[in-house]
Amino acid sequence: MSDKISIRVNGDSMWPTLREGQVVEGTRTHDAAVGDIIVFNHPRTNRILIKRVVREENGFFFVTGDNPDPTESQDSNNFGAIERSTIIAVISP
Repeated sequence: MSDKISIRVNGDSMWPTLREGQVVEGTRTHDAAVGDIIVFNHPRTNRILIKRVVREENGFFFVTGDNPDPTESQDSNNFGAIERSTIIAVISP
């Protein structure tokens, strides 16, 4: 299995950093740091999301979208911090 992954951005939650339809590359890992953009499994649905890690506490990650409009992002403000095990990949800068 390759450690690289390609993901197509769906939505505007990460605008202006990432744009709708853009294809981004990442590395499969469960390790992330504050400031990283990650791909992860939504904790309550079967959706895959792309968000930025803004805080880490005791192995849990608080993630948000980059879009300044809070209505554009389903993130930790809605579902709380995520577990490390839900992280699929870290997007390459």
